[in-house]
Amino acid sequence: MTTAAIEPEPANDKPLEKIGDGGPIDLLKLIDPKRDAVEGQWRMTDGKLVSPPAVPFARLQVPCDVPDEYSLTAVVECSSHRESFNLGLVVNGVQALLVIDGYGGGVSVFESQGLEGKWGTANDTVHVGCVLLDNAPNTIVCTVWKSGVRVTCNGLTIVEWAGESRSLGSLTYWNVPNSRQLFIGSYETSYQVSKLELASLPAKNPPPALRIAGFEPKSLEAGDSLVVAVEVSDPDGDQVTIEYRTDSKADWRAAEDRRVTIRDAKEGLLEVYVRARDGVGESAVRTLKFAVWPAWPARLPALAKVPFSAEAAKRHQTDWASHMKRQVVETNSIGMKLALIPPGKFVRFGHSDGKWATNHATRITKPFYLGVYEVTQKEYQAVMGKNPSFFSKAGGGNAKVRGIETRKLPVEMVSWTHAVEFCRRLSARSAEQAAGRVYRLPTEAEWEFACRAGTEKWFHFGDRCDGSEANLNATALKGSFLERTAKVGSYAPNPFGLFDMHGNVAEWCSDWIGDYPARPVSDPAGPDAGLGRVFRGGGWENAPAEVPVFGRWCFQDTASVAIHRNLGFRVVLAVEGVRARP
Repeated sequence: MTTAAIEPEPANDKPLEKIGDGGPIDLLKLIDPKRDAVEGQWRMTDGKLVSPPAVPFARLQVPCDVPDEYSLTAVVECSSHRESFNLGLVVNGVQALLVIDGYGGGVSVFESQGLEGKWGTANDTVHVGCVLLDNAPNTIVCTVWKSGVRVTCNGLTIVEWAGESRSLGSLTYWNVPNSRQLFIGSYETSYQVSKLELASLPAKNPPPALRIAGFEPKSLEAGDSLVVAVEVSDPDGDQVTIEYRTDSKADWRAAEDRRVTIRDAKEGLLEVYVRARDGVGESAVRTLKFAVWPAWPARLPALAKVPFSAEAAKRHQTDWASHMKRQVVETNSIGMKLALIPPGKFVRFGHSDGKWATNHATRITKPFYLGVYEVTQKEYQAVMGKNPSFFSKAGGGNAKVRGIETRKLPVEMVSWTHAVEFCRRLSARSAEQAAGRVYRLPTEAEWEFACRAGTEKWFHFGDRCDGSEANLNATALKGSFLERTAKVGSYAPNPFGLFDMHGNVAEWCSDWIGDYPARPVSDPAGPDAGLGRVFRGGGWENAPAEVPVFGRWCFQDTASVAIHRNLGFRVVLAVEGVRARP
């Protein structure tokens, strides 16, 4: 995410409120929406502060000085939240951001354009899972010490962080002028704030803060032993005890040498609860969830276990191609290229307009071929005998592509039903039948694993996008916006050799939208029914924040006939339909 220069602090004709050692102060009484809004049209209705809908980075500064250590309580509600509610905190003189149910939903994270060098979902404060309730008041309590921050939402601890404030980085992209003041923000969703109270903390030492430093092995199979390393920060220097349990109702056990060891893991979902305790109090309980898989057959090439490097991605492809005596890239009778995607396992972050949000441990057990490119207008015309695209010579967006060879642009304005029919007709062509090739849409799990290509970051190319890495609308980040589709393959591929997995056009998957299973699963195909079919990856109209590798969307269309100029597809070729080399 790019940064922007902070403008000089504006003159404020009302003196800032000072917070003493008395009771909490009602910040809503200090706010004048017209004066204090930095972005968007905020308003006060029936004593509630209301943020504007459909405004990215809407924000309002609170005219109040902040003590060094304080408690901030907010009560917020929303009829149907699509994106995040944000609080700008001041931690030991440094401005930092609390994002709740942001980044497309399903993540709560305390971040400040880099926390200890890790941004967004990569830093250690991430709490996976939506926490805000729709059509109900949500109570958020932020407790800020000089040495750290704890945040609860509806009684659930979603953030516990301790460290040096300089590790919080910079918040310049929010352009909030006074870094010594609090601010409220929202992203494309209108929230009502019915309570906003600030109080100084009494002079006493905070409880210890607990951090998960790492664990081994990175991928568990039945019979393995799990070792979790923890770190604690305790400013008062008291003796700290680390405790753990694997059942929420079991007694706590003391860990040795700040390491939690679980032996002989059983297949399924393993939950580990860890806390730190001293003479003052105890830290929040950290809950860790691990998928424990059946042992992988030794006769097969290794699973591609995310995370893995770009070099490892290529090696997995060649190992499996050699094992099956097939090519890494296959070309069919109409010139489509398809790349071999190896079996592997990874963890999906749940997201779908803020409604479904769970971590989902997933294993892909069968290799498959996936289109190197999105299906082009030329390919769709060859198979279906027509071209419905908006950005075509005969389409409604022809002015945007005048003088451009449109046959290599991705096809769009294609419904899920049309995409499935394309696969059926392509499979039925005589040359494809003779070769034994059968096509289908990818499952959601297949699509995400192929898109990630080993990464745990937001995009297959990193944690930020300014429009140079993918055809997206990056204007909010001072980046580029093409305002149309681009020729397939115009941007760099991911390590599996797939182009345009982010942007250009969003891509249909075979699944219905729905909850991810809570337990580890292999080769999931989604629920039997749902509100609509899933599409992934985002298109040229979408902002980068809307299209991370874990982002998922659907139209509420059970007939599966919805179309959009931002939406196309790519196809899967089953390995069974690819003949082995002699």
